Formats: sequence, structure tokens, C-alpha cells
Amino acid sequence: MTRLSCAEANGHGTMVKLLHTLEGHTKPIYTIAFSPDGRTLASGSDDGTVKLWDAGSGAVLQTLEGHNREVMAMAFSLDGRTLASGSTDSTIKLWDAGSGAVLQTLEGHTKPICAMAFSPDSKQLVSASSDSTVKLWDTGSGMVLHTLEGHTKPIYAMAFSPDSKQLASASSDSSVKLWDTGSGAVSLLETSKVKLNSKDTTYSQTPLSLAARNGHKAVVKLLMEMGQVDIDPKDTEHGQTPLSLAASNGHEIVVKLLLDTGRVEVDSRDNSGWTPLSFATQGGHQTVVILLLNTEKADVDLKDEYGWTPLSWAAENGHKTTVILLLATGKVDIDSKTIDYGQTPLSLAASSRHESVVKLLLDTGEVDVDSRDYSGRTPLSFAAQGWHETVVKLLLDTGEVDVDSRDNSGRTPLSFAAQGEHETILLRNRLSIISIDRFIRSY
Repeated sequence: MTRLSCAEANGHGTMVKLLHTLEGHTKPIYTIAFSPDGRTLASGSDDGTVKLWDAGSGAVLQTLEGHNREVMAMAFSLDGRTLASGSTDSTIKLWDAGSGAVLQTLEGHTKPICAMAFSPDSKQLVSASSDSTVKLWDTGSGMVLHTLEGHTKPIYAMAFSPDSKQLASASSDSSVKLWDTGSGAVSLLETSKVKLNSKDTTYSQTPLSLAARNGHKAVVKLLMEMGQVDIDPKDTEHGQTPLSLAASNGHEIVVKLLLDTGRVEVDSRDNSGWTPLSFATQGGHQTVVILLLNTEKADVDLKDEYGWTPLSWAAENGHKTTVILLLATGKVDIDSKTIDYGQTPLSLAASSRHESVVKLLLDTGEVDVDSRDYSGRTPLSFAAQGWHETVVKLLLDTGEVDVDSRDNSGRTPLSFAAQGEHETILLRNRLSIISIDRFIRSY
């Protein structure tokens, strides 16, 4: 199964291309936000800093220092001129997004800041805290306009209505509250007791599933703290759990939050028999793979309905580090064959031209270099057909391959190479000469 077919099987019609990997923070990153024009990305970290990145080039534009502890929440004003950052030091800082200068330091909360939002006109900022209060600030003066009380537990999400007249807050006390910001009334317009396990009509997924799929860690944490949420619901379309959805998209923090509950089924299978580890290895999400392996509950050799193991997926997709992690467990069947075509991880890696994975598997000294699939083809046969020169050489250098191995139709690796018109010196000298020499010696 190709990567494209995997994407289609999961309902994703387009492929995603990695543009940049932004490195510079020294500790975990908890929050990110794009500027309204999409040109700047802000990131907040456990190292107490905020970094502004050029979204086009991936270069660091500025490093903003001022918080004493972790930066947990950020928001750009809609005009893009101001960036707000909230920290576990209980303060909010307003920064000039252009110069990086501190415009205001807003103090008033007594516990960590969990969420923030600018009003559509950028004149007000609302903040939510673990102290169970909501504060409405004047961004020009830095003064507190209102402190809204009513929630009984930490507040993790905030949103303004488009006309700025209403404000919504969501808390781990299982309620969503609507506030009249136009009049500044502290009384509620409405308190909604939400149905935590209701499923949407598009994916048949619960709020927890949707939050896990999109990597909304604060929402995941909020839902789990409510105590009534089903931690392992399966959607009806694909049979995926929140853990599978988070693992397939590489949302490391969400995966850890779910695993830390001790209540998720680590090897839960979807309708194709794929487990969270299967999804993580398909995508090469190394940290997620480590988290799952560290539970010691993940079956590293569990086959899906096509007979693919996590090692099969990692090898086929060329995820070298993931292959190393799986081999290090000492629990994988290195020659496990898929049910659909009977290919081993070595065959899959060889046919996909992943020379580093081929070398890793060969270096174990335990792999069958001449394993045949159900059509009788060997790893050398696949490598020769696609003319993967380095892979061919790696296999030949073992001295253990049968260069004249015939598949069920009588074709040799040389036949496949000739069929593809891959006439290179290495192929002629290493395959043809050996074949001729063997032919002569047989008489």
C-alpha cells in the first residue's frame, strides 16, 4: 500500500509537504499562532521565551524575553500589530509585533494564563486562567475592565463573537458561559451543559476525537478533566480512537495526555486493523513511537488485516529512526511477511529505494536477504527492476544473494533490469558476468 493510498484510506485527498523545521527553543513548545497575514509565526516555550519566525523562510526574526516561566498561550490582534503572550508566571505581555518591544505587562490573575483572545476591533483582550476567572483588558491602557467570575474550575478556551458584544468561556467545570461584554454585565447570558460524548455528523467523532485529531492539547486536557468523557470512543467511519487520531497526525503532547490517563487501549485497532503504533510508524512520528513503546503495552509485531507490521510500514516509508527504535525492542519479526503480497521489511525497503533502511536491516545479520514474496520475487529483484544502484550493491556485497533467483514466471533480477532498459556498468558486471560464469561452470 502506497503513502497516497494510506492517505485516501484515511479520508485525506491531498498530501502534505514539509516546508520548514523551526529550531531555536531550548525546551518544549506549548503554543503557536500565525499573524493574520500569515507571514509571521509566533511560538511560546517552556524556556520562557517567545520567538517570531518568518513563515516563508523559516528564519528567526526576533526572540522576545520577559516572562519568568513557561509561555502557555498566545494571540495576535486582528490588525497584526500586537502579540499577546500569557505565562504560568500569571502575567500577560503585549508586544509590538514589528519591533518586539514590550507595550504592556498585564497583571491581575493569580494563577497561570491558559487562553487569550483579542476582540475583532483589537481594542480589548480577554484572558482565561487556572484561577477560574476571566479578565477583560483595555489594550491601550492595560487596565482591567472587568473580572468575570462564575466558573468553578480552570478555564481553557475563550472566543469573542464577531461583533465583540459577547464572549464565550469554556471550563473544566463542564460548562460553557456566554457573557455580555457590551454592557460589561457579570451575569451570564447562558450556561450550556454540554454533551461530552456526542458525535458529529461528518466523521462520527466525539469532541475529544476531534480535538485529538487536530492537536488541540488544551481542549483535550479540558475534556478529560471533566471526568465524564469517553476516553476511547471509536468513530463509526474508520474505527479510530482519539489516541489513533493523535498518533497518526504526530500530536505528541496529546498522545502523552491520553497515555497518562492509563485508561486508553494502546493497541486499539481501527477497521483496517491499524493500531496507534501502526499510524505513528507510517508517518515516521518518532516521538510518538517512543511514547507508545515506553508504555510496554504496544505489540510491536501486531499485524493489520493486510499483514503489515509497524516495521513493515517504517521500512516501506523509509523512516530510518523509527526502524532503529523498533529493532531496539528485540521483539520484532524482522522477516515478517505481509499477507497481501508476502513482502518482508527488506523487500519493501529495497523496492522503495530506502538504502539506509536496507543497510540497517542487513547490519542486523538476522535478515533473510533472499526472502521470496508470493510471486517468487526477492529484494534484489525489486531493486534491480527500479535500478536502485546503491541498494543492489548493498545486497550483492552480502555475498548471500542468489543473483539468478527466478520468480514464479522464471524472471531473474537481470531480466527485470533488462526489461526496464537499465544498462549500467554495475549491473552488467555484477549480474551478467556472474550469471555467465555460473553457466560456463555448469558444463
